[in-house]
Amino acid sequence: WEKAARGVDARSFPWGDTLDPAFCAMQRSFSGPPRLPTVHEFPADRSVYGVRGLGGLVRELCANGYERFGPAGPRVDPRAPAEGPFRMSRGGCIAASAPFCRAAGRFAGRPEGRLMLVGFRVARSVP
Repeated sequence: WEKAARGVDARSFPWGDTLDPAFCAMQRSFSGPPRLPTVHEFPADRSVYGVRGLGGLVRELCANGYERFGPAGPRVDPRAPAEGPFRMSRGGCIAASAPFCRAAGRFAGRPEGRLMLVGFRVARSVP
């Protein structure tokens, strides 16, 4: 997920290093109450690889377990055990402020939980 969002240059957000509320569906993108827009309403929310919606809309629940790794942590997040209590949740969402839309942001989420702000993306590793 993070590689798709940050590219090869370790950008802060999928589109670059500067955040404007018009770039993704986040807290300050709306004048009224937050709503769930389509990914097409924010064309700037596109990574260098063409992946859309990583900076806003909904956070994405990942298969990785949530651990509090610092910069010295492993380069690859370990997969969560089937019975683990938390999964990694990545990306910004419509209720997030700017710091929480960063491509490197990590959040804990319960796999059985249901929140309007969390979804998932079907993906597979490239052989």
